Amino acid sequence: MVIVIKRAQISDAKKRQLALLSAQHAVLLMGDGVYLAPHLPELRCRCYIYSLDATVRGIRNYEQQLADDTMLVTLSHTHSPWVVW
Repeated sequence: MVIVIKRAQISDAKKRQLALLSAQHAVLLMGDGVYLAPHLPELRCRCYIYSLDATVRGIRNYEQQLADDTMLVTLSHTHSPWVVW
């Protein structure tokens, strides 16, 4: 499963849900969700930040792996379903 976060804020309940994800899941920050990069809890799953959205919003300091369009295709082949928050 991929959790796609497109909003700049998420509830504490959703942060707790993210903390429960396992290594076989992924989190993808897109749109205004890239602003969450420094505020996410420690995750056991991979966390990606969509590079185009990060660049447009001036986000440069992040620990998450950058994802380009090729990575989005790869994630779509390896993870199902996609859940958008």
